[in-house]
Amino acid sequence: MLRSSVYLGLALAVSSAGLLGLDTVAGASDHTHTAYAEWTVDDGSGTVEVPGSDFPAGTYTSDSTPLRVAGGKSTFLNTTTPVGAVFGSSRDQDYLVFGTASHNRPSTTTITFGSGTPTKDWGFVLGDIDADRARITAKEPDGTALTADELGWQGAFNYCLGSPKPSACTKGTTSDKPTWDPATSTLIGSGTDTDGASGWFSPTKPVKELTIVFSVQTGIPIGQLWIAAKWQRLPVTSEPLPIKEVVEEREDPPGIPDNISVVITDPGTPDPHAHVCDDLQRVLNGATYDDDARATDGSLTFHDRSLCWEGSATQRKPDTIDLSVTPSGRVPKLVNAVYGFGPRETCKHGCFVTITVLGRNLCRAAVSGVALAPGRPASRAC
Repeated sequence: MLRSSVYLGLALAVSSAGLLGLDTVAGASDHTHTAYAEWTVDDGSGTVEVPGSDFPAGTYTSDSTPLRVAGGKSTFLNTTTPVGAVFGSSRDQDYLVFGTASHNRPSTTTITFGSGTPTKDWGFVLGDIDADRARITAKEPDGTALTADELGWQGAFNYCLGSPKPSACTKGTTSDKPTWDPATSTLIGSGTDTDGASGWFSPTKPVKELTIVFSVQTGIPIGQLWIAAKWQRLPVTSEPLPIKEVVEEREDPPGIPDNISVVITDPGTPDPHAHVCDDLQRVLNGATYDDDARATDGSLTFHDRSLCWEGSATQRKPDTIDLSVTPSGRVPKLVNAVYGFGPRETCKHGCFVTITVLGRNLCRAAVSGVALAPGRPASRAC
């Protein structure tokens, strides 16, 4: 039997909004911060995260063509829009661009957050809804569907109005707005290809899963999606909150459990609201969860292939989460991702441990998703 261990340290450091490149609105007295989500995309899936906040990061899948991330230089929500008035301008901030599926069939884009979202102080915006329509549904962490009212419709607007005017607004029509139909939970465009027609939502229930079904009315459909959040944070002067994931890989036939441990330690000021999720989605594509998770402190929940922990991380008292999975066949890779949430996090899109089994008596462990030195992922033979 061959045994190996991989240790991954996530540096969760205190960073100012300026260092993170956030579009921030901050008052000296109330320490209110706002930011737009950052997106990644890779072959029909990706990640989404509001940097610097305690808003839960997420992953998404989509069968849209095209599917890409735009940087907000020519298309943005200025401060005169209802959204910009709350969250600040989205200029130079990410948003997701999507269309229909192949052959103009309706596309489905589903975002799954690491935990339930807050019930206030965040919102999502659907832009360029003119010659198309978007049906919007959501689920709470326990799987309960949100009603149309609970999606929190805030109103329609056109981002081509106001100043500065986005340079992508070229069609000359700035009065077009979509219509929200709560009976079908659908945002419906006017049917004419224009610029800037948008609507936004602020759900009143925690959202674990958000789904957008996008379909064409006329022409070539393109939609845009922004997510933004605001939060209050007192200055933090403590040391970073490190999370260390330990994976024990055993080169055995299928059916023998592999053990996973996640260790959380606060070396400085205690964090009474630490929040960590182990995203097991890609692990469970080749293994089954043994339903045996336990933690030395705090509380654990398992839903939709994510094991989440909340507790108090204190100095010199590490909290450990232990669980095991059993491979269901000879899969070449088990990829495990751990996300930390909160204002002290700097690892932006989760950090990953990949175990690659090369043979009966040989394995290789590679750490990816975070670099021990800038730009240089670590690897280790075992």
